[in-house]
Amino acid sequence: MLTELIAGLVAPVFVTQAPGDDQSLYVVQQTGQILRWQNGVSTLFLDVDGTTDNVVAGAERGLLGLAFHPSYAQNGRFWVHYSAGPGLAPLVEGTTIVQEFARSTDDPLVADPMPAAAPLLRVAQPYPNHNGGSIEFSPVDGLLYIGLGDGGFGGDPMGNGQNQGTLLATLVRLDVSPTDGSYLIPPGNIADGAPEVFDWGLRNPYRMSFDACTGDRYIGDVGQGYWEEIDVAAATDGPQNWGWSCFEGNHDYGNGCMNPPVASPPATEYLHPAGEGRSVTGGYVYRGSAIPWLRGAYLYGDYITGQIWTLRWAGGAVLEEAELSDDLGTAGTLNISSFGQDLAGEVYVVHYNGSNGKVFRIDPE
Repeated sequence: MLTELIAGLVAPVFVTQAPGDDQSLYVVQQTGQILRWQNGVSTLFLDVDGTTDNVVAGAERGLLGLAFHPSYAQNGRFWVHYSAGPGLAPLVEGTTIVQEFARSTDDPLVADPMPAAAPLLRVAQPYPNHNGGSIEFSPVDGLLYIGLGDGGFGGDPMGNGQNQGTLLATLVRLDVSPTDGSYLIPPGNIADGAPEVFDWGLRNPYRMSFDACTGDRYIGDVGQGYWEEIDVAAATDGPQNWGWSCFEGNHDYGNGCMNPPVASPPATEYLHPAGEGRSVTGGYVYRGSAIPWLRGAYLYGDYITGQIWTLRWAGGAVLEEAELSDDLGTAGTLNISSFGQDLAGEVYVVHYNGSNGKVFRIDPE
């Protein structure tokens, strides 16, 4: 069942916990705020928008992602993924910024409002959609992964999907151990092209995650006109080409690729006209203890229809798929903008809903 925990949120797009703080949830609002919720009370942790109009929000832009350093309890470091507003001129409005902040030294319950360093990444966005949004640390290699879309419009008009020289349409992989705002290129990224790139051929990896136990990566890649897909790779797998825009899911996209690449197929896909959904929202592998039968299953959903599914993946293949929507009552009732996972492995569902967004926890009946 779904247990409602938080209501009255403004355009919530993510929820998580911070290492060392298992009593609080941190909720990201697209408008630029991160709220810290504990025992029924929400307080402001950080306002990225602040007073300088740093964030331009709406549609697929805004404050989209949050990642706490694995050693946050000791070092207080975290990163956000947002779209630059007019207050950050001379940057072009909508530029993707990945920025480091830090916990306040005066009050550990709030963040220092000033960035800890210069932006880690600045990526120009040619259109206001397909910005990606995920930033996650791998539990295996400790590196920061950043999901970036193909730059937008429709049909990848700039050909970014198969261009390894751009950070658009990729999963970026960085070593953020330096504390001056710079990064290192870890061994194992792509050999040719932009050295920051790990995976490429992604249309809009709005939500990706890692299995907390195995480190396998799961990417919810939002489709174009027909196919939504979940891409999965083992922690031991190197860089993957997921095929966009030569392929949409397992299917030829029909944009005239002269030499279609050898691409990794999605683990699963679903079709728009079938009525199952129109915009996939990637989730998490359940590693909690409250629902033993669900452990090891990956949960994901659809923003438009509110449906939620599970799949079990091992050895390079999907072993089982099921729908949870009927049991949870989410179909037709929720706009699922994100899932979240706490330190104990329990999974949460975020309902966007404009000015009355909500966060639910998936609990046993």
